[in-house]
Amino acid sequence: MTKKLLLFITFSLLTSVFVEAQICNYKYRKRITFDPTRVGAPASTTNLTNFQALINISSDNDLRVTGSGGYVETAAGNDIIFTADDGVTQLNHQLEKYVSTTGELVVWVRIPILYTSINTYIYMYYGNAAAPDQSTATTWNNDYHGVWHLHNNSM
Repeated sequence: MTKKLLLFITFSLLTSVFVEAQICNYKYRKRITFDPTRVGAPASTTNLTNFQALINISSDNDLRVTGSGGYVETAAGNDIIFTADDGVTQLNHQLEKYVSTTGELVVWVRIPILYTSINTYIYMYYGNAAAPDQSTATTWNNDYHGVWHLHNNSM
């Protein structure tokens, strides 16, 4: 049985909005930066491949639905997608939570390579009313037999 180490990775999110997105039909994007000093165990030099990173944003005015003053065009957050640093290669993601009125977002994104020596960049695109739901369970590779998102609440 292969054991996986769950790491908490901090990242920075650029707050500037780009009007011209690389992917057709998306109006906006933000660059997400993963800090290499937070990737892997201390002093690790091994890059992580196909890593499922948690992106947890408690609130972001840009990520509110348009009716609440933001730029996301679907109330369910279907028009939020992620790409590799090239701005074109779409990454698998699983949307766990999206609150359209606050821009709260909890999503798992499968990152092809998280570097231990340089920043890793990905992009989040949003603002496409015609986008279908692109969240997928294939975010998780075959090393997992099940994934449950458990919350410490009274539900």
